[in-house]
Amino acid sequence: MISGIDSSLSALDSLTRKAESTANNVANVNTPGYKASRVTLQDVGGSAIATASGADQLGRGVTVSNVARSQDQGGLEATPRPTDFGISGQGYFVLREPAAGAADLYSRVGNFQYDQEGYLISPGGALVQGWQLEATSGERQGSIGDIRIPQTMMTTSPDQEEGTTAHLQGVATDGRGVITASYSDGLEVQVAQVALATFNNPEGLRSDGGGIFRPSTTSGPASTGAPGTAGLGGLLPNALEGSNVDLTRELTTMLITQAGFKANVKMIQAGDEMIGSLLDIKT
Repeated sequence: MISGIDSSLSALDSLTRKAESTANNVANVNTPGYKASRVTLQDVGGSAIATASGADQLGRGVTVSNVARSQDQGGLEATPRPTDFGISGQGYFVLREPAAGAADLYSRVGNFQYDQEGYLISPGGALVQGWQLEATSGERQGSIGDIRIPQTMMTTSPDQEEGTTAHLQGVATDGRGVITASYSDGLEVQVAQVALATFNNPEGLRSDGGGIFRPSTTSGPASTGAPGTAGLGGLLPNALEGSNVDLTRELTTMLITQAGFKANVKMIQAGDEMIGSLLDIKT
């Protein structure tokens, strides 16, 4: 009976982890870009016992198999900010910490802003990655790097010997992630394009909190590209992706988890009573 108590104790531990995951999901029901986690349980290998028909096995309880994050699309909510980006489909924004040499952070949360030097950054100060575009042709220049919007632009006209300085008035972004800057002289220039990344197993990404993820051996390395290409989702400006938590599912999961927890507590109590009965036997 002691091994039976051990099985029930393992269930209490595993179900506690499942309840913690569910509670965290419910807590983040309104967190932009949050991906719900799922705790999967598995049985523990059995121990051999002798039976009338030969050798057999009894289970030894349960343990947590893995914790994975749902990749279901969250709802896209409109915002008044042109630097808010939502991803419709697969993909993550690529970010670089200012002190890091490589871009190894990824996020679905696109509430970005421009700093005083014109760099597109996350709320935590990470630099958004993409391509700078040639002002005349709109072609990409170099490899993926920090996105920076020129705050001024020198322009000339046929009747001018010297250029004039035009100042940035606003920006707009299309579904391909192309950022167009508008200047005080009426000039509109495609200046940059936002990059997205995908993974062979995005459920294997490691969370750093704040909607930031890092790759792991389970997720595999990142593959980057432009929005709307190579299976990557499109970009929706003036929008943010909401949490993908399904409250009905989470509350149902909690009820089932709670019922299982209570049942295993009763099993432990029953086992304790059985052991007590044995100890009360008088010789």
